Amino acid sequence: MQNVSFQSKYLALVGMNVGDIVKLSNGQEASFIRLKQKKFEGNINGVPSNIPVEMFVSLVKKAEKNEGYKDLKLGEPFFVNKDGKALLFKFSGLEKDIIVGTNPIGNVTTRIPTAMFGGRVRDL
Repeated sequence: MQNVSFQSKYLALVGMNVGDIVKLSNGQEASFIRLKQKKFEGNINGVPSNIPVEMFVSLVKKAEKNEGYKDLKLGEPFFVNKDGKALLFKFSGLEKDIIVGTNPIGNVTTRIPTAMFGGRVRDL
């Protein structure tokens, strides 16, 4: 088996999106959440885990892109997936690949990567 460096595995993980399925060195598959410095967060059988970058073997399946954010109306409620938890926002606008949302409780505006878009509240 070819020895692949930490750096090459890290660079491969940099291009991952939330929900991509990756194969691990122990034979398990994980759903990618986010990359840290020496580990990445992923779900293994529905359990959130911190996984060492060295355990990454390959990409199994790309996540389907949820582009429902493109049809949001001003003020429409939507939710995002942040570390496996749903957060509620009202749509305030779109800037390139960033959703601008307002927290309805604190009335604070937040810039949200489109990869974190979970869906519309009305579709639940």
